[in-house]
Amino acid sequence: MLDLPSLNRTDRKPAVYIKEITVGRSLQPAGHELVLPAGTHHVELNFDVIEISSPEKIRLQYRMDDGRSGMA
Repeated sequence: MLDLPSLNRTDRKPAVYIKEITVGRSLQPAGHELVLPAGTHHVELNFDVIEISSPEKIRLQYRMDDGRSGMA
């Protein structure tokens, strides 16, 4: 039994768990670096967050970039 009102609230960010990654029609293993080949048109990311103390406050954002460091 969990007594949710008595759980300590925290300001730390919850961990994000990537469950599945699909590129094109191919399922890729999660937990490894993923480099998308040129011309990739379809990517699915299935991810989740576990936060027991205040799940109503969870908001997720993601950003995909080109992977370049931006250093000259």
